Amino acid sequence: MASAPAPVLLPSGRWRIRWLDHAGQRKSATFPSHNEARAALARNNAETEAVKLGIRRAVPAPKMFEDLRAHYMATRALRKRSRKTDECILRVHLIPAFGGMKLRDITYERIEQFKAEQAGYAPQTLRHHLNLLGAMLKHAFRLRWI
Repeated sequence: MASAPAPVLLPSGRWRIRWLDHAGQRKSATFPSHNEARAALARNNAETEAVKLGIRRAVPAPKMFEDLRAHYMATRALRKRSRKTDECILRVHLIPAFGGMKLRDITYERIEQFKAEQAGYAPQTLRHHLNLLGAMLKHAFRLRWI
């Protein structure tokens, strides 16, 4: 592989690096110091080479909760007796809480916040909501989306 260009000093005083990812897409990032930029460039180039050589898996593009909902309902929910119930839980509870989020942003803290927001529901009802969310997140994990 040809050596990547060195970091470039921008008029703002920050340092910019450019590189090609494993798919040949141009990428760019800026850093406050030359050393940070050089280290990031070396790290990005090493990661790209590892993916090309098959040593490491490519990092998937960030998926949204809506992508997971659509995929889950089109595949997994087809075999469930409670498909209509799942659609209702999604429409009324999960989409308002997680609809615009990236899957990687659905953290333990965010789920605890969701549980606090749902405190007015019976414990078994909340359990149904969390079971569906957990099944969907497990499905995303198996798809290697998270």
